[in-house]
Amino acid sequence: MIKNNIKDFKKEERKIKREMERFQNLTGYTDLDDWQEFMNKNWEKRNKNKHNIKPVGTVKKVYAKEIMSYKDGLELEGSYLDEDYYKHKAKENNIKNWLINFDCDVYIKKNGKDKLLFVFRKKVVSEKLMKLGIENFRKVAKQKKINRGAYSGKLDRKKMPRYVGEWYHPGTFMTRYYSSVSGKLGKTTISNMSPSNIVGYYDRPDRNLKGKGSNLRKTQFLRDFPIRWIMGREYLKELFRIYKNLYEDLPGDNPYKLQMKDACVAKNACISNTCFSTATVNYSSRSAMHIDKKNKDGGIAVLSVIEDHINPNTYDSSYLGLPQYGICVNVRHGDIIVCDNRELWHGNTEYIQKKEKIYDMGEKYKNGKIIKLTDPEIVNKWYFNRFSVVAYMRDDIVSNILKNKGKCLNQIDSLGVQIGGKFKSLKYFRKLIDKGYSIEYVLNKLEQVID
Repeated sequence: MIKNNIKDFKKEERKIKREMERFQNLTGYTDLDDWQEFMNKNWEKRNKNKHNIKPVGTVKKVYAKEIMSYKDGLELEGSYLDEDYYKHKAKENNIKNWLINFDCDVYIKKNGKDKLLFVFRKKVVSEKLMKLGIENFRKVAKQKKINRGAYSGKLDRKKMPRYVGEWYHPGTFMTRYYSSVSGKLGKTTISNMSPSNIVGYYDRPDRNLKGKGSNLRKTQFLRDFPIRWIMGREYLKELFRIYKNLYEDLPGDNPYKLQMKDACVAKNACISNTCFSTATVNYSSRSAMHIDKKNKDGGIAVLSVIEDHINPNTYDSSYLGLPQYGICVNVRHGDIIVCDNRELWHGNTEYIQKKEKIYDMGEKYKNGKIIKLTDPEIVNKWYFNRFSVVAYMRDDIVSNILKNKGKCLNQIDSLGVQIGGKFKSLKYFRKLIDKGYSIEYVLNKLEQVID
């Protein structure tokens, strides 16, 4: 057993060394703590000066009118609405600014008063921090997930994994299935595949722990790639800084201040010192019409886009469509939109390919071969260079803490690996290895804790 454990730890040690080399190449630093101290000082300086930010109320004010109720939006759930749909609605309802492509604050009239619908700013995110974001989140964003529900559209054979055979009692967005390999009926439900994933913290136990995990836990990415997370979260902190600078002086019911109160409750499950618990990262993913039901009620989400510099497959369109108001927002590289996407039906218009040829994505194996696009990636257009992120606070993270009277603040699953069929906590493992402790020493410390 000890030999097997040492083998696992040595494998982990090699991984850490590779990740540290990658860290040094990206940042120019050899020490994580020194780099983090530098980044924190830089963040404070940019925040104090409100660098490159025009707060709410200092740009053009646009009024939108509701052409569809929230309930009517249910009929569109899971549908894909193309650009022509919005052009037709604009003509039909005399909407002048159907495509928003400029700095503005968009309002609606409600009970005779102005209500802020969303805030949009062009080219406000730091290029250096966007590079940290795309370099560290690119791989996890490309992973095809099968649990995205309405976001990934109505059930479609072209978007199913190869191991899925006949569907069993399919719904609109989710289904059980018979295995195409064994013919057996699976126990879980799946949706269409979509290149979309989450990073940060989550509010449900890891199913691999069979009911023994915490209802506040780190996502797999944070657990397995802590060094990439430390680098990538600087991009998420930049999105928070922009949100803070936009909203903090807003009079009346200020959603930023309300979210910061939630962040104080869920401080151990927040991304650094932000009011976000989680971020959804997507790569060339076209979202169907949906709302984000798991966001904190009354909370605000921040969406931004990076156009991946190593991917030559550029695009037009892919606007963020808001059918309740018949408008689209052209969110491109470095732009940011802040809105309550729990109340707004939203989805993307189609990708329009700018080049005749479809190129492979530019990432390389160690032997130098270009990674080839797969047939599903080509058929479903999962090859464009649009990386998007939505940062938000998950509702159940706050409610889980309140239900447990704060007791689960320290129950967030720590870093760990599966050894000998048991999940063993390795909270300080990577830190100890990084500081030069031997594999045998760390193993002995772990065995003492478990015994």
